[in-house]
Amino acid sequence: MKARIVRLCDISPRDEQVWKALSCRAAEPNPFMEPDYLMPAGLRQPFGAEIDIVLAEEGDRVYACTAIRAVRNHNHFPYPFVTTQVRRAGECGTPLVDAERGGEGMAAILSALSARRRIARSRVLALPAVSQDGPAFEALRTAARIVGLQFIVYESWERGLLKRRPEPGYERLFDAAFRAELRRRRRRLAEELGTEPVLADRTANPAAVERYLRLEGSQGYKSETGGAMATQAGGPEFFGDMCLRFAADGRLHLLALEAGGQTLAMEVWLRGGDGLFLFKNAYDKRYARYGPGVQLQIAAMEHFHAATDASWIDTCTYPDNETLLRLYPDRRLTAGVFVPLSRNPLDRMVISSLMAIRPIHKMIYDKRNP
Repeated sequence: MKARIVRLCDISPRDEQVWKALSCRAAEPNPFMEPDYLMPAGLRQPFGAEIDIVLAEEGDRVYACTAIRAVRNHNHFPYPFVTTQVRRAGECGTPLVDAERGGEGMAAILSALSARRRIARSRVLALPAVSQDGPAFEALRTAARIVGLQFIVYESWERGLLKRRPEPGYERLFDAAFRAELRRRRRRLAEELGTEPVLADRTANPAAVERYLRLEGSQGYKSETGGAMATQAGGPEFFGDMCLRFAADGRLHLLALEAGGQTLAMEVWLRGGDGLFLFKNAYDKRYARYGPGVQLQIAAMEHFHAATDASWIDTCTYPDNETLLRLYPDRRLTAGVFVPLSRNPLDRMVISSLMAIRPIHKMIYDKRNP
């Protein structure tokens, strides 16, 4: 089995087809590694020319695949890395692997990256936000052992997950005090707007994409930090194209909490395998005191149960997201992984140093960017 590294912008129709076929049968789903998500990024955003796709294949079948991008630093630590976090956001970095020969496929990918290391100057592979309790993580760890490379888990955390219950009524998962506060805020919101807030499925409404972009852009902190897609070069075009691709396959869910003619909050789910992945959410800051984002999350849980056949919702959240950890009672273990792409002592020394100073480095960065 061999691995090919292809510039995303140069992917052929045949490569996209076999890549998509792998995503449909992958041992562990991840829509953020699929062509329907990444092709719009490659075509629409200015850094798209920097994204490569690595395909481990034999004959007409791809057994493992990941997106990569060479960067000069990782989390503000200067060193030549190649990372699977190819967009600014890192929702879920789990590679796509075949259930049959995923470990072998990932070994071919690591070998190809190691061979390219001198040319690309990408000395360490960084894989942020890999699901740690699934088959893809095991395939990656097995691959590193096969090719004789270090496998280093540099951080581990839990992200919120909701598994389908036998019966609806997900509000009962929370304690009485929380439910009472939720009802109070809903009542106050209804009094201000003249009608009860309700959940609306806006997936089929072409204007909903633009509505979401405006809502996200109105959140000051997202615009100021560059997190709002409307502030990113090519961001709106990427989002629109990506939504069209997933909608065409019936795998997009665009939900809104509405009342009195106002859109109070919105969120976007992407379907992958048996589950839903929370991609984006935003709320109208004018109504922040009523917690519209939280109210949407609770209402969306009932929608998940009644209107989909999905088995779970993965929040794809960053570490220590207290709100989503409080709202979503189940857990998915997540890890950040380093794989030095050679046995060079310098790479190992740098990673050891990074691991040692990482808590101090994070503390300084968090103070500078509250």
